[in-house]
Amino acid sequence: NSNSQSAEDCFKEASKFPEGNSVEVLCLLGISSFHLENYHEAIRCLNSVLLKDDGYRKNVFFFLAISYKRIDDIESAIQILTITISKSPKNYEALLFRGKLFAREKKYR
Repeated sequence: NSNSQSAEDCFKEASKFPEGNSVEVLCLLGISSFHLENYHEAIRCLNSVLLKDDGYRKNVFFFLAISYKRIDDIESAIQILTITISKSPKNYEALLFRGKLFAREKKYR
């Protein structure tokens, strides 16, 4: 998708500025990488976001967990969702997603 590619280009260019290592730039670059199916890059960027500000945006955890799932690292996806749930115990989507991953791994109990 040319719109995602040009978005990625802008975010990469912005990341070269002194303020470009900001949480916002890393988040946008990670989400663009996710949409381009570059999951390893998405994981790198989104993990950096969480290291800098683990309360930045709720959806960072979901993009990160899905990225791990897409590269078949289910344990890391579950770990990210577990962290999400510990911060927000009534997060329905995180509970549901983690339950599905446990079921996929045949962890019923």
